[in-house]
Amino acid sequence: MASHYNVTAAKQAFLDHMADVAASQDLHQNQAPRVRRTAIAVTSLAALFVVLRLLARLRQRVSFHTDDWLIILSFWGLVANLAITLVLLPLGLGRHSGALSLAETQILLKTLIGAELLYVYVLGLLKMSILFFYNRIFPVRDMKIGSRICGGVTLAWTLACTLAVLLQCRPMTKMWEPWLEGTCINTFVMQLVVSFLNILIDSSILLLPMPQIWKLHMKTSQKISLIAIFSVGSFAVFTSIFRFRVYWLYDGDDMSYTLAEACSWNIIEISSGVMSACLPSLVCCVSSANISDHHINCDRAH
Repeated sequence: MASHYNVTAAKQAFLDHMADVAASQDLHQNQAPRVRRTAIAVTSLAALFVVLRLLARLRQRVSFHTDDWLIILSFWGLVANLAITLVLLPLGLGRHSGALSLAETQILLKTLIGAELLYVYVLGLLKMSILFFYNRIFPVRDMKIGSRICGGVTLAWTLACTLAVLLQCRPMTKMWEPWLEGTCINTFVMQLVVSFLNILIDSSILLLPMPQIWKLHMKTSQKISLIAIFSVGSFAVFTSIFRFRVYWLYDGDDMSYTLAEACSWNIIEISSGVMSACLPSLVCCVSSANISDHHINCDRAH
């Protein structure tokens, strides 16, 4: 009985605390419309890039490679992420915590676990797609070594993030029932570490092909043009950095409101990653006749 009383008292204390928090909130504020518009717009733009990439492949009668299939998987992961976000919005994402019932808050917290895992997996697929692409068009020893190292780090990052999400609270039910006895890691710190490592990995992958491009037997102006095309991935890095900044605004007492912008930037980051991964491949595919003489092997199969 004592244990039951303690849990009940802890739950009531939590509800009392949230009622105090709600008293200071403007319950009419709602970020859902803006999040919805942004998420649909950037996903649609990413879809356009994927379609153009696949059409270019078909037009040139070039077979699909591993990097193409990984991009397709990444895109469907993006669509799934969009679907989860659109489902979360009516459940309270974008509204202040005081406007949500306890049941709505718990459903939101449970669904966010799946969204976190999906976000990590899609980013992992994107990174691997880019690495397979680099390894295919620059079939040299240095690139193979570099891509394998980055690939290993990416897999380790994905596994570490998965464990961090699943084990962030013990027992796991404490994630959506915070009044239970147990311990949780600092969600704010976890997100910052995940974002920081993600930025480091993306920056390393972005720099990976630059030495190989500079070694190509072509005019300096052509090298600079190629570097500019491959550097479009820096936009994805910038979105990761901005997402990193967004988490500084996180408030555990108003999670449903403060995480709305982060969820929006999750989709922006993945969409920009898809577009960044498609552009060099798209240019390489449609221009393969012009650049094949410069030792960029666009159609090499592995």
